[in-house]
Amino acid sequence: MVRGSGDPGINNRAGPGAAEAILRGHGEVGACQGVKRVTGNLVIDDTAFSGAARHPGWEWGDGDWAWYKAPVASVVLTDSCIDLAVTPGASDGAAGVLRTDPPTQAVHLVNRVSTAAASQKKTNVALGRSDGAGTIP
Repeated sequence: MVRGSGDPGINNRAGPGAAEAILRGHGEVGACQGVKRVTGNLVIDDTAFSGAARHPGWEWGDGDWAWYKAPVASVVLTDSCIDLAVTPGASDGAAGVLRTDPPTQAVHLVNRVSTAAASQKKTNVALGRSDGAGTIP
């Protein structure tokens, strides 16, 4: 079992892969304590903090999605944020590619990005608010 206490240092600020290195270090501690193999489920206990995950004064409106307004929890990886990379598809009209860093299945992005020729007008599209189940339109 991993018991969280709100360490804000599990992130990639030191460079790509830094968060994973911290977690790998936790695994090495387990190995030093004689853990050879984990079978079953890894349990992460995030009950150290009780109460609201967001400050009641933080609004959900446009402009209020700053990284420092991410939900508060006792187990936090990369500030409870992901980076989103958008790259063009293979040809004009092809779907664009959305990737998250770190890669995750906790968030499902509805991809409505299409690739346009360099001479075409570009439009910025804001992401919608999550439906609570991890889907962001």
